Amino acid sequence: MSVGEYAAKFDELSKFCPYFHERVDERFRCSKFKSGLRADIEQAVSYLEIFSFSTLVNRCRIYEDDTNGGKEGH
Repeated sequence: MSVGEYAAKFDELSKFCPYFHERVDERFRCSKFKSGLRADIEQAVSYLEIFSFSTLVNRCRIYEDDTNGGKEGH
């Protein structure tokens, strides 16, 4: 699954998580998103300490594009 597909699915499923309805916590959301990434992508972005969800998704997409030569992910 590509980062874009994963991000869309993550957004879709997060609607069913009571935590996201009660309190929007970007750090928590980013942490949960990173834990579901492929290991190489997670390792590449974890040191960046990104706490904005949209920024994190964009950085992951950039990494994926760079490492896959522009091809879609797994």
